[in-house]
Amino acid sequence: MFVKNAHRAANAEGTRRWHALAHEKPRVAYTTRNRITYAALETIKLPTLLLTGDADLYMPPSVLRLFAQRFPRCESAVIPECGHSAYWEQPEMFNRAVLDFLKKN
Repeated sequence: MFVKNAHRAANAEGTRRWHALAHEKPRVAYTTRNRITYAALETIKLPTLLLTGDADLYMPPSVLRLFAQRFPRCESAVIPECGHSAYWEQPEMFNRAVLDFLKKN
């Protein structure tokens, strides 16, 4: 059984720090200048790394795979036991995935 946000239970102090930071500064609304389409993604020539967490509610692994299929030179990675902020929730695994990708490219 999958428990929503169970990854946060593994690092209670990190969760408290994340919550404090999220409420410390006002949120900024972003707008995009360009419309991102599958056709636009297919034109990207550079090696691309897409990362997500296995409990990411914004970019779940199944959606990441849909996007990854559109990039000509794409690698993807799913970081276990984390949500949308893999760099914060699993920094060692995130850094390893990024460094391995950079070494190859």
